[in-house]
Amino acid sequence: MNSLTCNENHDSKKSGQDIEFLYKYCSLNKDNAQHRERIFTHNELYFRSPRVFNDPFDSKIRLEFEGSKDAWKTYLLKLYRKKHPDWNREQRLAEIRQIIRERRYERIPEGLLDSYLDQIGVFCMSEVNDQILMWSHYSESHTGFCLEFRATSTTPFFSRAQKIIYIARNIHQ
Repeated sequence: MNSLTCNENHDSKKSGQDIEFLYKYCSLNKDNAQHRERIFTHNELYFRSPRVFNDPFDSKIRLEFEGSKDAWKTYLLKLYRKKHPDWNREQRLAEIRQIIRERRYERIPEGLLDSYLDQIGVFCMSEVNDQILMWSHYSESHTGFCLEFRATSTTPFFSRAQKIIYIARNIHQ
C-alpha cells in the first residue's frame, strides 16, 4: 500500500518565490470552539497532537535502531538516569539487564516514538488560500473560514515555519 502524495503548492507561479502569507483553514464545529476563540481573544495558537490528525499516515515515522547489546546498555543507562534519577546504579542496571535478557530493547523504538508524539504539537498551515481540497477537508466542507498570517522573513514566529513535502513511498518498507 502506498501513502498519498501531496504537494500543496498547486500554483506553479508561486514556486521558488518568498512566501508573504501562510493560511490556516478552520472549521466552525464545536470541538475546536475554545481554540478558535483564543486565536482572537488571546492571540494564542493551538498546536494539535499528531495523534489526532485526520490522515492516519501523517507523522508515521519509521525508526530503526541498531547496535550491540553493549551499545544498548550504555544508551539505556543514560536514559534511565534521566528517567529515574531516584534509582541507584544497581536498580538501573537490574532493570536494563532484564530488558536486554528479554530482548525488549527491540521494541523500545515504538515506545520512544509514542512518548515523543505525546509531547509535541503541530500547527498546520498552507501556502495557498484557495485550494478546493483544503476547504473541503479542513474547513468542514466549505463552511469554515481561512485565516491569513504574515510570514515574511521579518515575522518572528511564522518566518520559522517549515515546509513539509510529502512523498509517495511504500508504507510497509
